[in-house]
Amino acid sequence: PPGEPGERPGREREVATMLARGARRRDIAAALCIEPNTVTVHLCNARNRVGARTNTELAVKVAVELPGTD
Repeated sequence: PPGEPGERPGREREVATMLARGARRRDIAAALCIEPNTVTVHLCNARNRVGARTNTELAVKVAVELPGTD
């Protein structure tokens, strides 16, 4: 998809933000009314977009962008 490497489409951003705040995959799925496998796909896309190899690395990169994380 076009765009800057750190730019995430809405649902990817939402899933990645929930992950950064400590939510588990199945909790994210339940909260967004989507399948856990769909969460996995969004996380994979978000990791690729920001160059993260793991969900932990993705969570750290996203957490730095969250408000109140000076």
